[in-house]
Amino acid sequence: MGRFLLTSGNIFDKLIKYKKYKTFMYYVYVLQSEKDGNVYVGYSTDLIRRFKEHNEGKVKSTKSRMPFILAYYEAYRGKEDATKREYFLKTHQQRDKLKERLIHSLEN
Repeated sequence: MGRFLLTSGNIFDKLIKYKKYKTFMYYVYVLQSEKDGNVYVGYSTDLIRRFKEHNEGKVKSTKSRMPFILAYYEAYRGKEDATKREYFLKTHQQRDKLKERLIHSLEN
């Protein structure tokens, strides 16, 4: 699992170009708090907007853990697939595995 910083000039620009094609996608994403190292898993149809909302304190459940990096994301064409994957990643066992993988990916 790679570490992705969502900033202008990389993934951000690619996602903006992709949005122009009107293909509707559901994104399952993993944010990592730079404050406490914990992860947050969510899904959205607009990854850029949702990432900004998390980092601007507009999401009640993550407001106290800002700032965040976008650690990982997956794209799905169907909402059901995305919500199932989100739920799977939120289970206690998978959340612990995610944290471990993020820690090891940042060591390299």
